Amino acid sequence: MEIYLVGGAIRDRILNLQINEKDYVVVGSSQKEMLSEGFKQVGKKFPVFLHPKTSEEYALARTEIKTGVGHKNFIFETNKNISLEDDLKRRDLTINAIAEDKNGNLIDPFNGIQDLKNKIIRHVSEAFVEDPLRVLRVGRFYSKLAPLGFKIDPSTINLMKDVVNSGEILELSNERLWMELNKAMSYEYPYGFFKTICEIGFQDKILESNLNLKEIESKLNFTKNKDISVESKLVFLELPIDFIEIFGFPKKVLDSHFFFTEYAPKYLSIDFSNKEEILNFILETDGIRKINRIENFLKNISLLISYKYNNQVNNLMLFMSILKNILSSKDRPKINDENVSEIKKIFSNFYMKKIEEILDKKH
Repeated sequence: MEIYLVGGAIRDRILNLQINEKDYVVVGSSQKEMLSEGFKQVGKKFPVFLHPKTSEEYALARTEIKTGVGHKNFIFETNKNISLEDDLKRRDLTINAIAEDKNGNLIDPFNGIQDLKNKIIRHVSEAFVEDPLRVLRVGRFYSKLAPLGFKIDPSTINLMKDVVNSGEILELSNERLWMELNKAMSYEYPYGFFKTICEIGFQDKILESNLNLKEIESKLNFTKNKDISVESKLVFLELPIDFIEIFGFPKKVLDSHFFFTEYAPKYLSIDFSNKEEILNFILETDGIRKINRIENFLKNISLLISYKYNNQVNNLMLFMSILKNILSSKDRPKINDENVSEIKKIFSNFYMKKIEEILDKKH
């Protein structure tokens, strides 16, 4: 049994980036031997095991044979004769196909170290096209590495275009698409993901609507170095519905997106000198039962206001004060069986009182 550290940990160490996790490949072993050593197998299809003490992932060296469309239709071979190079050859990018033995020696059969020096994102082999998920992984890695000066090799771009033209991306699960987008959005240059998928024809072949790359770039540049969640960034981008559906946005993000899309124009049209308009907005957004949704909405609308509507900043501060006054009040009404028929009147009176308290302070 020979154990090698592989993949991202080596790449990130060479680039002086933070290492988030370590993966290992095991050559010359078997499922039986791994289990006898105390490793715990995870999943039935993949020969991956968790270390009994560190819980880090150890995978048996394997080769792959594609048997159908999509990301999951592969047959894996894991016999003891499979070499380290055989395993590294099946990987997506040269910079992810570097291994390190127990003595710290680097094994680099596909010149990944040279590509790291030259700042090139390049596929390992023509087998790259067999897994459509790799197209999105490249976009994600570009988002991570572009700030360091990395470029995607033109030959890899051409293979990515072939994958898009094949239509196999549509065979990927929404969850896997979301996973890649979510990771890309957490990096320093998330625009790189959108730029890449449009460059390879994703917009033309997969989407019915157009991505406004200029606006996406502008908005993402605006959020740079700000403490903003991925959810808020995606809501702020106001992406087209077919993109949202294909990338499988989670329910929480979907709810925020649709709430924002519906109520942002209404919020921006409020006359904040008119207490009735303020009250009507709160009631219309289901402020009786779900007042906390407005709090989340204000986080998202504040981005749009600071980006595009500077004249609305004072109104935003006013509305935040009103909301804080409502949420912090100890005499806030509660919904129960006794007052359900009068609930709208009760809450309307309460909210109006809190609105007036803030407006009176202003004047």
